[in-house]
Amino acid sequence: MNRVDYSDPSVVKNVMYNFCHLVDLAEKRDEVAMTICADIKRALLRENNVLTFKQRRYLSLWWQGFSFVDIAAMYHKNPVSVKLTVDRAVEKISDFLTGKI
Repeated sequence: MNRVDYSDPSVVKNVMYNFCHLVDLAEKRDEVAMTICADIKRALLRENNVLTFKQRRYLSLWWQGFSFVDIAAMYHKNPVSVKLTVDRAVEKISDFLTGKI
């Protein structure tokens, strides 16, 4: 079975950007997609304290197709700040999935 290299945050970011497509594939019983979705969902659980509330909120909007500029406008933030928050969230998820945290 193919596995995702979670140690590379750019790979994790790409996977997360396409998460809605992965969910669709997982619902069609694609085993790789099911595994990746389960891994990402485990990292997102509040109980694991991997992400802050703001990181979860920004990721959720980003997955829905909002740009960093859109998200920044919603919360009166700088788009660069939003991007950095999402990037840090992706790094934390990568670290969680590789056992670093």
